[in-house]
Amino acid sequence: MPLPATGTPVGLEIPVKDTKRASEFYSAVFNWKFSAESHVGAPEEYLLVFKVDGEMFPGGGIIKKVPEAELAVSGATKIFLYVDNIESAIEKIEANGGKALGEKEAEGDQAFYQYFQDSEGNAQAVYTYNK
Repeated sequence: MPLPATGTPVGLEIPVKDTKRASEFYSAVFNWKFSAESHVGAPEEYLLVFKVDGEMFPGGGIIKKVPEAELAVSGATKIFLYVDNIESAIEKIEANGGKALGEKEAEGDQAFYQYFQDSEGNAQAVYTYNK
């Protein structure tokens, strides 16, 4: 798989109260196809993943909000932006008025991500694949 250019949106995480209800909503409205089979092995009442036809967002998930996540990332929809190196990206984010939120985390064996806050207070994430 060729790696995307830095800054390419590579995923989407939507916080929800009820994964079943939310998956039914997004399936009905946008025809998204959901699966409980994720590479991180989370139970379906916590995480359901989806694929969207097309190039811009190859995948994403709905994730049950937990208090720790709400505190760290404000409970809003987040875009995951591809970067070659998370540490370098966080340095640039902080140098330009943003800040790191939490620590770099593994997403199964596939990738790593770290949440950040932009200069306007929006929480997003930088994301890199294991190479």
